[in-house]
Amino acid sequence: MTKRFARARLAAVAAALAVTAGLTSACGGGAAAVDVAANQAISVPPVLGGLEVSAEPKATERAKKEAAQDSYAADIQVFSLRKAKELRAVLQVIRLTPDARPEDREFRREVIGKIGGTTRAPEKIAETLVYRAKDNQKVINLWFKGRFMLVLIVREAETVAGVDPGVNSQQVLVEALSLEPQNA
Repeated sequence: MTKRFARARLAAVAAALAVTAGLTSACGGGAAAVDVAANQAISVPPVLGGLEVSAEPKATERAKKEAAQDSYAADIQVFSLRKAKELRAVLQVIRLTPDARPEDREFRREVIGKIGGTTRAPEKIAETLVYRAKDNQKVINLWFKGRFMLVLIVREAETVAGVDPGVNSQQVLVEALSLEPQNA
């Protein structure tokens, strides 16, 4: 595979992540297992970090369309995390294609470069290497678990009404880091 083709596939994954960052409204049902492989799934609980979790079918379909062509994303599932009705975070679970190299440092660096604009050194949080970036009162967290890449975007700022304090992004992240691929 040429470097140009590989970069195009990484860009397609980044485009799908941009869809997640723009998610603004709930589309549907409760938390569910992400059926991402014939023998593996990541089960997302109904609450993470004190926020209610809902599967987002419309956002999932948009993300899949963005990543459908020449991407390392084999499957994508998008979840919203809300405090009452207010969107506070988005979790995206991506199963990578067999030819993706999530264990390869250069592959990870390319993915991070496409998403955050510059390469960032990972932080070790709860025994997991997490790549983090801040953007407009949002914290973007990205990490790999086996053949999966997970992205958590948390809005830290106060709510629109200004009454409720912001979300503890570290608490949400630590709970999300505990999600593990399971044999179905």
